[in-house]
Amino acid sequence: PKRVLQLAAVIGRVFLYRVLVAIAAIQTEGRPAAVAWGEGELDQYLLTLQRQEMIRERARVPELEYIFKHHLTQEAAYNGLLKKDRRVFHRQVAETLERLYPDRLEEQVGMLAHHWERAEEPEKAIHYLLRAADRAHRLGASLEAIAFYQLALQKAMDLKTTADVFGLHRIHERLGDVYLEI
Repeated sequence: PKRVLQLAAVIGRVFLYRVLVAIAAIQTEGRPAAVAWGEGELDQYLLTLQRQEMIRERARVPELEYIFKHHLTQEAAYNGLLKKDRRVFHRQVAETLERLYPDRLEEQVGMLAHHWERAEEPEKAIHYLLRAADRAHRLGASLEAIAFYQLALQKAMDLKTTADVFGLHRIHERLGDVYLEI
């Protein structure tokens, strides 16, 4: 149950069952059957965590979703992981989201940006940060758009090839457009 809680903590305060199943499968890949988690065993761990009041079921439709009962529980589980493991798990979550929800990527851009950033993949993080900022701007969430653009700008400036790859001037222009609308 502890490892399931840690994997769920990497996914986020709210986590989808399908994503957790996919990440758990990656974790047990190549292990002997005695060590690998089956889906039934994962369900038992989730039930145990619910009984211990660490998580609760949040929704069943359109798909099964859980939430940590308290953000401190998620934070403690997350902090129990080594930094190198966190990086690997964030990469796995991002790749899983891209694989499981290719038709819903636009809804997930903020989450994908977060996971790629935590996976220390700045190019992918910037790509999704810009998409998240553009989406927020289109939806009228100006403050959110500004935060995403500023983070993308910060990440882009840290890279050596920023001018060629991401066009800092375009990021500044898009950020300026949001400020002008406000």
